[in-house]
Amino acid sequence: MAYSSESAVRTASGFSNTTNITTATITAYLSDADSVINGYVGDVYSLPLSATCEMIETIARHITVGLLYANEYGEESQGT
Repeated sequence: MAYSSESAVRTASGFSNTTNITTATITAYLSDADSVINGYVGDVYSLPLSATCEMIETIARHITVGLLYANEYGEESQGT
């Protein structure tokens, strides 16, 4: 269970109407974000979390958008 969603990431990143960023790409970054969050909260809470609070969703969305920007449009991207 991802802590955020593809649609939330697309809205936050501004990629709502593009086909250049695939669902698979966003799903992979969502999974990475979930792993980071689980790494921090796993020592305190049982995983997977039974419910996702708004703060966890926000953190997951922001991490995913950051990974998306950094990896797809970072310094090494053509034309940046």
